[in-house]
Amino acid sequence: MARKTSGQWIVALKKGSTWGTAVALSSAGRMIKVLETGPLYKQREYIIDDSIGISFRQNSVVGKGFVDVTLSGILHFASPIWEIIAQIMGDDTVGAAGSDYSHVMKFQDTSAGLFSTLCAYDGNVVREIPSVKWTSFTIKGAGASLMEWTAKGIGNASLTTGQTNTALGSVTHVGDNYVPFNVTMHINDQSGDTLGASALVYASEFEFSVDRKFEAEYLTSGTLYETGEPPAKGFTESILNVTFPYEQDNYTFANSHADHIAGTGKKLDIIVTGDATGNGNNFTLTIQIPRAKVEETNSTPARGNVDVPHILKLAAEQASAAPTGMTGITRPTITLLNTMATAYDT
Repeated sequence: MARKTSGQWIVALKKGSTWGTAVALSSAGRMIKVLETGPLYKQREYIIDDSIGISFRQNSVVGKGFVDVTLSGILHFASPIWEIIAQIMGDDTVGAAGSDYSHVMKFQDTSAGLFSTLCAYDGNVVREIPSVKWTSFTIKGAGASLMEWTAKGIGNASLTTGQTNTALGSVTHVGDNYVPFNVTMHINDQSGDTLGASALVYASEFEFSVDRKFEAEYLTSGTLYETGEPPAKGFTESILNVTFPYEQDNYTFANSHADHIAGTGKKLDIIVTGDATGNGNNFTLTIQIPRAKVEETNSTPARGNVDVPHILKLAAEQASAAPTGMTGITRPTITLLNTMATAYDT
């Protein structure tokens, strides 16, 4: 058998319609470029009879089956990765932006009914996961680099025979509109003025995440030992970690420590600007957080006469009303401007 290399792999996904049933996805634009995939195959628990009177493991029987899905890659402005993010957020509303399109993904109470079929061709066979419930994503970036993403999900099964998708020969990638760390960031009190020059800060890296806290669930009237569509098991968590390489004029460590002690509500935005779309706009990613609390703040010196970084961890919260400058936004919202006309949650 010929050796297989990672350069032969094709990873593709498409929104599903019925949990446990794969959809055909071998078509243009379905490919996602990944840096890491995780195993992408089913794992199995075994049930052991540990009754009194038994001193050594007896014949075990098969138990829960599950597929832990982890994908990561370089972030693109137009890629099916946004289908994962829109499914986790629970919404994507598309509007025209001249000849381009604005995708507004506001965090919703639920993402019920939103899941994907995920396939990977490994150079020999297509591994098909008929249904993946996406549980969390992370968008991160650091200075002078391309931004990256990570997504995690729970799959119902992994097939290498009997698949709906037996080949991925028609799968292509949308394009290489990479997201650079070309970032403008603002932070201010939630009750303060519209975010502008007086709220400008200079970060060397940030990481924004949303975690729905889904868990596999095994029910009657389903496939034996195979999860149904996973439900949430707790509050969704949305966290922003930020590193400032040195003390900021507009938001000092003393400011953040006072906010941490007092529980002051903050509002933030992160605006990432890419290349021109060709239609008079630039590819743009905007993350808006209308209310957050400083959960952790740190500014600790190190030996060697180096800059003292200022590190923040902010937890997003529900805003009772949209703050000034964020009309209609009371929860974390992602706005993506690109050339794609179709909503990412359809």
